[in-house]
Amino acid sequence: MGTYYLTAQTEENDLISTAIDNKNRPLVRTEEKYLISVGINAIVNDVRSDGSYFNLNRLNRLDLQNPFFLGVERKLSKGFSLEALVSINELELLNEVSQQEEFGYFGMDINGKLYLEYLFAKRHQNRWDLYMAGGFGLYDLNDDIAFTYNVGGGLQLWFTKAFGVGCKGMGKLGIRPMNELVNNYYQFHLGLMYRI
Repeated sequence: MGTYYLTAQTEENDLISTAIDNKNRPLVRTEEKYLISVGINAIVNDVRSDGSYFNLNRLNRLDLQNPFFLGVERKLSKGFSLEALVSINELELLNEVSQQEEFGYFGMDINGKLYLEYLFAKRHQNRWDLYMAGGFGLYDLNDDIAFTYNVGGGLQLWFTKAFGVGCKGMGKLGIRPMNELVNNYYQFHLGLMYRI
């Protein structure tokens, strides 16, 4: 009887020790499937007569008026996801008579995101996410709709398992026929994130 009691007690202690180790160092964890983000965006408009290249000298001027965005991301694999993004802003541009005028901006984007740090470590063990992004978008500037190719990247920092903050920069290249006032431009996003 004494031997049985000691054996049972030893097995029970081993189970408790194993449970504590698993709690401190989880071996299996289900990763999030969706990420919701909301925040502000800024646009640097770069209009050129040939409608082809970005002008880095324009980075000192940001359009930042009613600059809100909402995004929803769906994770498709451990290192890849798809993102749908809606943003609004107001751009101060030269009109047809070379006078400054404010134009309402509404944009929609579909981007693929490749998480780079997953190449080096398991993503759910990190407090940060570094990624590259690319896709397509459309924007409406005072009822004139145009389309873009998108390319860029960003960084996400997590304060808890569910809440974090993210920043992203995208270069958007106009697809012909282009809008005469806005063709190639940069768009930057800064916002809060929640993942489930």
